[in-house]
Amino acid sequence: YLDESLAQMRDDAEWWRWEAQEMWRWNAGERKDWAAALWKAQLERRAERTRARDEQEAREALAEEELRREAAKQEKYGAMYGRRRDGTGAEAADRLGYYHLLGLNVGGKDGHPPEHFTQDAIKKAFREQALRLHPDRHIGEAAKKEAAAQFRKLQQAYQILRDPR
Repeated sequence: YLDESLAQMRDDAEWWRWEAQEMWRWNAGERKDWAAALWKAQLERRAERTRARDEQEAREALAEEELRREAAKQEKYGAMYGRRRDGTGAEAADRLGYYHLLGLNVGGKDGHPPEHFTQDAIKKAFREQALRLHPDRHIGEAAKKEAAAQFRKLQQAYQILRDPR
């Protein structure tokens, strides 16, 4: 719908044209019909603008109410409310935690879809994590065992993610 100031300028221009149109050949009957048609068109446009404005406000109110309800449900049921559990959402793409093991952020507010990561990005992330988790970089028997277990998980994740199938 038109902005009110633009609509008013348009209405004013129509009336100026009506007043200035061939003033020397003034035919009262035609002028009266023209004025009536002009007035009717302006009323219809004004009603249309009001209707469009009301519809827009109603849509915005519905959207705000929906957001408020979703926030209340998420607050009541926790952060996992509303997430898909059928294995098709972005969070489900990393349900085994492979991207997380490589340090790649999948899904969520700041994450990327799995298709976002190239083979080079996966390879680079694996190498960084492999340097960090390699058992030879840790001191002590318990630390080496823990690192070895994590390193095996990391290798498994990389084996699966690097296969493009």
